[in-house]
Amino acid sequence: MSRIAELIATTLAGAALASSSALAADNGFYLGAGLSRSSFDLQQSLDRSDTGYKAIAGLRLLDSFGIELNYADHGNARLPSGIACIALVGEDCPDTATLRAKTAAAFAVGFLDFPLVDFFAKAGLSYTDSSLRVRGLPAFGDQRSSAEFAWGAGAQVHLGSFAVRAEYERFKVFDDRKLESISASFIYTFL
Repeated sequence: MSRIAELIATTLAGAALASSSALAADNGFYLGAGLSRSSFDLQQSLDRSDTGYKAIAGLRLLDSFGIELNYADHGNARLPSGIACIALVGEDCPDTATLRAKTAAAFAVGFLDFPLVDFFAKAGLSYTDSSLRVRGLPAFGDQRSSAEFAWGAGAQVHLGSFAVRAEYERFKVFDDRKLESISASFIYTFL
């Protein structure tokens, strides 16, 4: 009986040690990359979207807390420039316009940790560089940079060092106009 009890105790201790190291695999430095779909809110009847990319670097200090840096190129939104210039610049433009936005952000991230899935919310500061360009007419363009509050939320499924993340983020461009982004990313945590 003592050998069976010893074998059971050793097996349970090994399983507990393995499961605790599997859960701890989420903590540490991580890098990620993904694709995003961004929606530029210019007027109620004129929301334009485009696909872009995103890079992520973070440090998960605890199971429930981390810090993260993001860079996102939100792509181009092409739109009738008469509407865009009136909404953004305050002048009428004679051609099609292109709106671009790029964002660098620093976030504090709170995680709700489960064995295979994490839910998270993040808040921080973003620096957005946005530009409106009218082909052939640079006088009708505009470029603005601003530092603003940004936030996001999402979920990630993880297995060891690998994770797949889906998230929603909200930024500001051109004064109080919002930029919403939905992204899917792959994450790798260095142990």
